[in-house]
Amino acid sequence: MKLIDLTRKQTGLKNYGIAKWLREQGIPITVQAIDAYEKPAAKSMRLDILVGLEELNCKAHGLAHSTFWRWVRDDAKRRAAAKD
Repeated sequence: MKLIDLTRKQTGLKNYGIAKWLREQGIPITVQAIDAYEKPAAKSMRLDILVGLEELNCKAHGLAHSTFWRWVRDDAKRRAAAKD
């Protein structure tokens, strides 16, 4: 998922930092799970992680919510197009 890469660029955090921030918010996740979301085989994301990434990008780092959800939509469109 491109969402993790975009989150790294927006926040300046590496996967370890993203996982740590999510865990601090009460969202159980490992660094390996963050890594797995970046693989082409990743087809879905837990809702609590998606919402946590929204909070990390928007509340903690000032990204507009509309931009975050555009990232999500663009990612979904890319994956749908790749299936065809």
